[in-house]
Order: sequence, then structure tokens, then C-alpha cells
Amino acid sequence: MAKKTLFFSSLLAILLVILYLIINFRSGSIETPRATTLTRLPDLPELPLKYRFFGNPSSEEKNRIYHEITAIKIGTYPENSSLNYRPAKHRTTGLFSAFEPTENEIKKIAPHYDLFLMIAKRGKWIPTIKKLNPKAKILMYFDSTLRPWPDTLTGPGSVNEKTTAWVWANHPEWLLKNGAGEPLKSGGGNEFTYFGDPGNKEFQEYYANQLNEAFGKSGGEWDGILLDDFYVQKTSYDSFWSAGIPEQYQTDEEFRAAQLEFIKTVVSKANTAIIVNTEPAIIETDPDFYKKVKEIAKGIETEVFVMHSADKYGYTHKEQIKAYLELLKENPKGKIHLLNTPTGLPNYEGLKGNTDLTLYAYYTYLLVAAPEREIYWTFKEGDSDIPHFWFKEFDLNIGAPLEEFSESNELWKRDFQNARVLVNPTPDRHEYIFSENFYNVLGQKLESPLSLDAHSGILLVRNLDILK
Repeated sequence: MAKKTLFFSSLLAILLVILYLIINFRSGSIETPRATTLTRLPDLPELPLKYRFFGNPSSEEKNRIYHEITAIKIGTYPENSSLNYRPAKHRTTGLFSAFEPTENEIKKIAPHYDLFLMIAKRGKWIPTIKKLNPKAKILMYFDSTLRPWPDTLTGPGSVNEKTTAWVWANHPEWLLKNGAGEPLKSGGGNEFTYFGDPGNKEFQEYYANQLNEAFGKSGGEWDGILLDDFYVQKTSYDSFWSAGIPEQYQTDEEFRAAQLEFIKTVVSKANTAIIVNTEPAIIETDPDFYKKVKEIAKGIETEVFVMHSADKYGYTHKEQIKAYLELLKENPKGKIHLLNTPTGLPNYEGLKGNTDLTLYAYYTYLLVAAPEREIYWTFKEGDSDIPHFWFKEFDLNIGAPLEEFSESNELWKRDFQNARVLVNPTPDRHEYIFSENFYNVLGQKLESPLSLDAHSGILLVRNLDILK
């Protein structure tokens, strides 16, 4: 009997290992670094096998894991900040939503970001951040959907007694509905997410009032509020939530017109600036709508810059990236644009970081970065609750931009005072011919022609002093 038990236990262990390898193989993750880099990412602790296959850790254990990973990641942040000389503007993805940070964790990251995004209940840390980084902008997160989470201040159904359940019970007419007249919903059991009808005047008023109350309850010291999950296509509710398609609106154009009215009402009644998270596809499919949202609100967030997902299938096509960059070049003065690149899959493996994807996205962002432009970039390593790794390339003093980006043999380039940024946004390798003296970030002289891998970038250093 003991031998049988041992045999089946061993067999189960082998099967679990095989399953783990299959999952990671099928993810399409890019594991072999190609980029020449100054940065070496430290290893994260391996997640215990029992959590991979037999359920989530307890709250206490999860909290311990969060802080352990955070300690390793913020260990890559330098003592001195490059805020005063770099052309790039860095932002957080949305910190510490799932766990309470320590004062030391806040103090470690505070000097390095131009813009912070946090949930309302982390508002108590604003004075600490502002003391260490007076110029920092700090935004409060607020969802556009009606989530089933009371008392979190993260969306309209989580502020007071007028919860998501209250809306469903008392004002079902405020909700988007499918062809059968039933409210769109996502979830299971007794926890459903619902979606407000943006064209309903009473829902607009309710949303604005809830937002202002959350702003006040969190201290009211924020520089603005980010409205998340602001959709621009009817099918998005089904694509992202499997909730069905709203039938109050016959076309996407009618739906977007209602969304514009919703934003106008919220912006006019809000006690602070409003930044709207929207789908990046709108930049290509309906650029006029994108421009109208940015005109009405303080700014806009688009989340899949350069990459749709952090795998070999997730690269954005060159022409789509170019349309993105051209609009960013014309970003109006005083308007905020938040960029976000997924560089890790939404699992524990994604937390380990990806050098190639991060530097490719960063160098592409440098094609439009400028001190006078309020374009803020970040990257998501699997989980936005945890700070990402800090790359040494972020702190190199490349100087001010000398020109806008241009194209050369399928590649994009842009000159800065101390370096040239070169990006290959295509799925093919291309060569770049040059006559100047250039070095890579390791100080090694580069020879022409330079061969650049598909979906990659490089910094061509002309002033070696920035590497000292």
C-alpha cells in the first residue's frame, strides 16, 4: 500500500512538472535576451509549487510575497534620481492596490517618477511623495464600471451606501442592456460587475457625485483622477468581460457620442482634473474621437503602446505604431498622455521582467519624449500592484532632443545631444549605415553597417561621458 501511495505521489509530481512546462512553453514568452544592456535583472524567489496548482496563498502569505518581491525590485532603483536631466517622463502602472506599502518602500520609489497612479486608500502617502518629489503628479484611480466591491473607493459602486447592488435594485434603467433587455453583467455567484449607460443623464449625475465623494474621502490632495475602462466599441464589453453587447445603441458611432456626453458631464462636475483611459485602437479607427476626448478631459491613457501582449505574437504593426507616434508628436500643451506597455504576461513569470521588450518599448517611447511634452510612459511586468524593475538605461543623460524622429531603411531614428535612438519596429532584421563614431551602452565602438534585430532598439552613444 505504501509503495502504491509513493508511486502515485511521484507520478502526480511528474505530471505537475510537465503541466508547468507545457503552460510556460505555450505562453509564447520571449526568454533569451538579445539586447545589449547595462541592466541585469535580479532573480525573484520561485513561487511555491502548491500556489501554482492548488489555489491561492492566504492573505498573510500573499502580503509577505508581495513585500519580498517589492524589496527585490526596488533594490534596482538608484540612490540619485535623473528627474532633472532626462527627457523621458516615467510613471507608475498603479501601485500598491493589493497590499499596503511600507514607508521605506514609498520613500525608495518617490524620487524617480514624474507621475504616480494609486488607489484612493493610498492617498495618505501623497505628502511623503510630494516631500521627496515636489514636482510629481499623483493621480487617483477610479473605475468606470460598477464593480461588486463596497467600501474600496475604487469605483462608483464602492463609495457609500449607493453600491453596485443598490444601482441594480433601484435603478436598472441606468444600466447597459443586451437584446433581451437584461443588464450586461460579468462575474458569478453574488458578485457581478455591471456597466452604466453613458447616455443616461441620471447615471452621469450619480457617477460624478460618487467620484467627488471618493475624492474627498481620500484626502482631496490628488492632482487628478484616472477613469479606467472607458470603452469606445460596443463589442468591448463582450471582448473584455464576456458580458454581451449593449443594444441601446445601434452603432459604435452612436455609442461614442454617448460616451462623449458622459465625459463632458463628469469633467464639468468633477472637483479635480480628469484623465480618461480608453482603447488604443481608437487612435487608428477614429482619431477624431480620440482628439475630442483629449480636448474635453485633462488627458488620456492608452495601455498597449508597442505591444498588445507580452509574447512573440503581441507586437503592434509598424503602421499602427507610427499613427500612434504621429499623434503623440502633436500632443497639445497642458494635456497629459499616459502610455503603458505590457512587458510581462499576467502571471508570476511575468513579474520576472523582460529586458528585450522593455528596452524596445522604452527606445520607441524616446522617439516622441520631450521635456515640454506631458507624455508619461510605464511598463507592466505582469502585475501593476508591484513596482517594476528600474533599468540603468533610464538614467543615462542622453541630453535634449535635437529633432523629431525620421525613417531610414525601415528603421526609425532620433538624435539627442549625447546619443541617437534607433528602433526597428518591423518583424525583419535591418541594417543601418552610419559614418559617425558611435558606441553601445557598454562603451564598445560600433561598426557600420549595424544590424538591428526585429522588434528591437538600441542607443547609439556619441558622448562616452554619459556612461561614466
